[in-house]
Amino acid sequence: MLFVAYHSIAWGLFCYGLRRLHTNAGLPVTLLAPIVFVAIEAVMPTVFAWNLAITQAWVVPVIQIAELTGPLGVSFLVVLANAAIYEVVHARYTRARFSDAGSPPAVQTCW
Repeated sequence: MLFVAYHSIAWGLFCYGLRRLHTNAGLPVTLLAPIVFVAIEAVMPTVFAWNLAITQAWVVPVIQIAELTGPLGVSFLVVLANAAIYEVVHARYTRARFSDAGSPPAVQTCW
């Protein structure tokens, strides 16, 4: 139970940091989420050798980026893809104007 509580601290820090930066800096979640997540994943020590990149071990096209960037690059890519999907769904659900400035071309293509 202590291991679960310890690892939940990282998720709490991620949510707090992302919301605080998004609110104060006004940058899109697509840019902030991967940076905040990878920063916390790199800094926070773990008891077991686990990170988000492990979830992509059998997805060959995605995991091949680990040869160049290591597991943190794969984690960055996974969080980037999920943040881009969030931005598109959130913009359509709230009927808010989608911010083209600062968003990756993949998100603009989905829009």
